[in-house]
Amino acid sequence: MVISIRKKAEITSSQIVAIILVILGFAIILFVYYQLSWTGMVDREVCHQSVIYRGTSQYLTGTTSYVPLNCKTDKVCITSGILGGSCKEFENVKGVAKLKVKNKDEIEQFIARDIIDCWQTMGEGKISIFSNFLADKYGLGTVYPSCVICTRIAFDNESLAKAKINLEDVNVVRYMMTHAIPDTNVSYYNYLSGEKAKFSVNRQLDLKEIVIDPQSGKVAEGGSISFETGSISEQNNNTNAELSVLFMQISAPSHTGVLKNTLQTIGIGYGASFLLSPVMVTKATVGALTSPWAWAIAIIGGAYQQYSVASNRAISAGYCGDVSVGTDARDGCSVVRTTNYDVNEISKYCSVIESIP
Repeated sequence: MVISIRKKAEITSSQIVAIILVILGFAIILFVYYQLSWTGMVDREVCHQSVIYRGTSQYLTGTTSYVPLNCKTDKVCITSGILGGSCKEFENVKGVAKLKVKNKDEIEQFIARDIIDCWQTMGEGKISIFSNFLADKYGLGTVYPSCVICTRIAFDNESLAKAKINLEDVNVVRYMMTHAIPDTNVSYYNYLSGEKAKFSVNRQLDLKEIVIDPQSGKVAEGGSISFETGSISEQNNNTNAELSVLFMQISAPSHTGVLKNTLQTIGIGYGASFLLSPVMVTKATVGALTSPWAWAIAIIGGAYQQYSVASNRAISAGYCGDVSVGTDARDGCSVVRTTNYDVNEISKYCSVIESIP
């Protein structure tokens, strides 16, 4: 009888141990899931697919307006400590991921990775995502920059201060130049340069401007970096509690491109009309060619069209001048910008935002 009681006690103890192990394992899985923020990774993939679909529709229909973007802005609170704290900017906001860091390098690494992830998600500048059909094709109307805000980043200053992490020491550009992407021998900077990416970091977190010393080829203090695929400048702006990583795109047609599209459209329309009613179209053509009013309208219309193209190319240069030069800036640009999450700051680069808040 005593033996039976001991066996029952042993079985009960092993069950308790098993239950505890299961609970601990489940807690670890939840912790890893929370830290990796898989939901954000899934959202980025959904966004990327919608970008591909919209880019495909551009080739099929000539416009992107029929395919909505499904890009949700990630929200990240950077904190520190065993349990981490919270960011007041995201108070009562759902879907916020916490990133617990031990030093400033981890902050720099996260922002650098997010810049690349945003660039890749939005098609690496190879896809025309935003379309202003009449302005792009015929030079009619005004072009404007459109954006997707990939990430909002806030900082838990209290916990970061306790961990002796000074945000003023954070320098994203320096990190991108001096660190390789994980599992590669390529730096963040060289990767983006190789991909002909354009990116701009404009944030109070980076107080010092960076240049490459032409003698040593190493990073030196003072000035700004200018390179073939873009330019980076670190500016001392007013401190803002929140940071945004956004993708901006704007394009402007060329003078010859607009003329070519116009003549093609007229030719197609004329050909179709001639097939339906050759006699009537022939008479109308002869009448138009011999009418001074028709010629005046054509000249005025053409002059207006070319003036509109020139104006749009100037607008494009205004938005792209910090990352491109000359003709490239006037053609437009696709660029990842890191700016303060502020209406006035973002409105400098974005006329329309198509991401989901």
